[in-house]
Amino acid sequence: MKIIISGGGTGGHFYPAMSTLQEFTARGIETYYIGATQGIEAQLIQNFTPQHTLLELSGVLGKSIGQRITALRQLAAGVVTLRTLYRSIKPDAVIGFGGYASAAALLAGATQRIPLFLHEQNSVTGLTNTLLAKIATATFSAFGNLGETVGLPLRQTPPLRPWSERQHLLILGGSQGSISLNTFVAHSLPQLIEHTGVPIYHQVGGRNYEPYMQEIMARYQTIPHNYHPFAFRDDIQELMATACGALARSGASSAFELMAAKVPTLFIPFPYAAYDHQYGNADYFSREGAAQVCREADFKVHGWEVFATFWEGREAMVPSLERLSVITLPATLCDRVLSKLHNKP
Repeated sequence: MKIIISGGGTGGHFYPAMSTLQEFTARGIETYYIGATQGIEAQLIQNFTPQHTLLELSGVLGKSIGQRITALRQLAAGVVTLRTLYRSIKPDAVIGFGGYASAAALLAGATQRIPLFLHEQNSVTGLTNTLLAKIATATFSAFGNLGETVGLPLRQTPPLRPWSERQHLLILGGSQGSISLNTFVAHSLPQLIEHTGVPIYHQVGGRNYEPYMQEIMARYQTIPHNYHPFAFRDDIQELMATACGALARSGASSAFELMAAKVPTLFIPFPYAAYDHQYGNADYFSREGAAQVCREADFKVHGWEVFATFWEGREAMVPSLERLSVITLPATLCDRVLSKLHNKP
């Protein structure tokens, strides 16, 4: 059996796609990845699989008329390229995780009557998946807004730690970091250290790290011993598993992993995310009683008051977190896809 996996542009599409690809590979199923030269996958795909094709593709959302015309031409050329590829490798299914690369991958599959599957990671269905759902064999989603609910395929989470073993505040701005959260921390660091009384681990973001550290040194002349800013860490899941609270953006991946690790979280959604999906993600968990959400505009004005209220009341979220069912293993999605393939007419 051979399965095409496609999805990228951002880590929110790419990493669930890679987790699914790795799960299929572990089961002895041959996989092949389709991505775009402009996406995050161009720098990372070699770490996951040598069997891939990257196409010259671009998005249409928020673009000018000329850029949209170019994007549509690229899409048409990509479909032609993939039709030739599919005739060569003869895939049994194509699975799309959103982003413009998956549009080409699924449209090419549709022209050859290959079974098509979609996974939506966010609580608000993206443009690509909304359109392609009409031709898909089956659809799946993390939040239940499209087809069957299968959670978000990410990775195995560390064993859950009891509340008594959770010892630090975790601040996550996403893989690229968050200028808004960084600014809040830089201005409030002494209060954060005094008020929380715990070590603080802060994901600053790779491209923001040097200017941020320069600002911290200019403000405070030294780095407090219990404050740990970093650009990237391999043990981020362990940091989640041992956190007693988090301040974070609400991309689907980080939100799901924090909720799976049962971390009381104050979410500050990125306000410019497509269709405001980060707010939808955070609001979903807030309505479950497992998190708190604050708009960035309000946080910029009332950040310290919002954070202090969250910190004092975070332990009340623990029972809701413990009841919350959060699926992060790719096996669930893989099982459903294989089941539908084996039962196809």
